Amino acid sequence: MTSLVLIRHLPVTASHRGRWIGGGSDVDADPETRAAAWEGMDALRGAWPPDVVLCSPLLRAQQTAAVADLPRRTDVRLTERDFGPWEGRPVDAVMADVPPEATADTASWLRHDTGGETFAEVAARVDALWDDVRAMQGCIWCVSHAGPLAVLRARALDIEVESAFDDPLPRGGWMVIDVDAGREVGRGRLIPESALAGGGA
Repeated sequence: MTSLVLIRHLPVTASHRGRWIGGGSDVDADPETRAAAWEGMDALRGAWPPDVVLCSPLLRAQQTAAVADLPRRTDVRLTERDFGPWEGRPVDAVMADVPPEATADTASWLRHDTGGETFAEVAARVDALWDDVRAMQGCIWCVSHAGPLAVLRARALDIEVESAFDDPLPRGGWMVIDVDAGREVGRGRLIPESALAGGGA
């Protein structure tokens, strides 16, 4: 069986919360949540020991993966979408400039031009990664961000990307997919739900 374990990075440091943090913002995962995640990561490692760990190059993902204390391979295709001029701005200020039609539904939101990388560009690079993952055997961990993980989940479960975005993994959350069967077989969190507020894409 080929198992795909999708892990979303831990929340970012408090000083960056409430700001738009995407692929153009390389900020740290919160040190306290990293310390709190050890037990959850150890349990995940015991239940689904990885044959390979693939990780976004961004610090918050690298630091999340480091909690597992396992060798990992950095893959730029797991980088979050670069939102261009939105990066680092207060979320409220960004949303105040977004036209209502862009938030009408998930598909409209994904198509909206942020002035940075398009979602189609993100999907194209993640699709290339998915082709590689399907050729692998064993248990593959992917430590990444909301956008790339939604694409991987959609491909692995044969669902629309919009559906994956409508039920996202929380920061510090994980999901296990049986790739051969195309079904979810487990889901959980590295840290308590109360510690997951805010924290970057």
